[in-house]
Amino acid sequence: MQLITIVGTLMTALNIVREKEAGTLDQLNVTPIRPSVFLAAKLIPLWVIGLIEFTMGLLVAVLVFDVPVVGSLAVVYAGAALFLVAALGVGLWVSTVSDTQQQALFVTFSILMVYVLMSGLFTPVRAMPSWVQTVAQINPMMHFIALVRAVLLKGAGFADVWRQLVALAVIGITILSLSVGVYRKRAS
Repeated sequence: MQLITIVGTLMTALNIVREKEAGTLDQLNVTPIRPSVFLAAKLIPLWVIGLIEFTMGLLVAVLVFDVPVVGSLAVVYAGAALFLVAALGVGLWVSTVSDTQQQALFVTFSILMVYVLMSGLFTPVRAMPSWVQTVAQINPMMHFIALVRAVLLKGAGFADVWRQLVALAVIGITILSLSVGVYRKRAS
């Protein structure tokens, strides 16, 4: 999960900030290409790479560490695809607030620390103070970890994890939409 978060967030931010530093982003903004086409060309390959990386990580988990796959892989991949949308949205937002790759790196790692600490990966969310539990609901990693644990280890199906899928979809679409809006304002 950390690897696909880094690909989705950090690589997106660095990719776009690199264009900004090189001056090619300004050149692209004055061409007839629409910002949505530019963003799709930047984000879709990273989304695919993230899914490929998730597949490789899952294969290592199963083949090397004997992690059981009790539930449906289709549900896990649906969750991974939605989680990556949220990660890409955060990466795009980071690229809009960063002027250099170093700034993007520091902002991304700060966000990733909060993601991990509030995700329930190491400490159960239910053991955190109630206000933190409420804030943690907007953390896409929390929902993705809950989904992966439920499906892979407990054999949960779509009916059992639909809330996590809906949460990931809402968070992903919201973050990506807001980030695209901020990018468009900065580009014009």
